[in-house]
Amino acid sequence: MLDFNKDILLKLEELSKIKCKKEEEILLMETLQKILKHIEKLDEIDTENILPCNFVQQEIQKNVFRKDEKEEIITKEAFIENTPDIIDGMVKIPSFLG
Repeated sequence: MLDFNKDILLKLEELSKIKCKKEEEILLMETLQKILKHIEKLDEIDTENILPCNFVQQEIQKNVFRKDEKEEIITKEAFIENTPDIIDGMVKIPSFLG
């Protein structure tokens, strides 16, 4: 197991640009040591004949997007007929930038 000590904590503080108070350092060191112990327990599990699981929910993954299909295009004249305000053949929209 990696011996998590004060030197490693100071190096992490330097790399992360986070300064801990003394009380926080003690709590952080205890917490990180617990995490490392847990990871060490996970290393004891025999995974020799276990295949990696690349997609945990592969059976429910599906493409939810529709395929692009060419549709009939509305003409400019038909589009402009349904607009409330037109300026020089262009659609006028309300100002939204203030």
